[in-house]
Amino acid sequence: MKNAMLGSSLTAGNGKAGDQNQVGDGAPPAPMTQSGGKPPGLSPGLLDCRMAFSVKEVAVILGISEKTVRRLIRRGLIHASRALRHHLIPKKEIEKFLDRTAAQ
Repeated sequence: MKNAMLGSSLTAGNGKAGDQNQVGDGAPPAPMTQSGGKPPGLSPGLLDCRMAFSVKEVAVILGISEKTVRRLIRRGLIHASRALRHHLIPKKEIEKFLDRTAAQ
């Protein structure tokens, strides 16, 4: 019964022409860097002065989707603070993640 309800919710549209139901966030990940080596969408001094970043900012920094960042948090590969309402990921945690997962 639950599977039937789940399937119908994925295929049900709002009746508008051109309505497409997409799974996932649908947008490709942002390019890794612009000229100058800094991720697009972040000011040049932001990486140097900030101690923690939002999920969206980490996605831009790593060149992956926000959904992937949330998966990494859920799997315990990136540790995020939930002291506030949203995830905050410390700069050092991003560096640790890259060090731990780098190919040797």
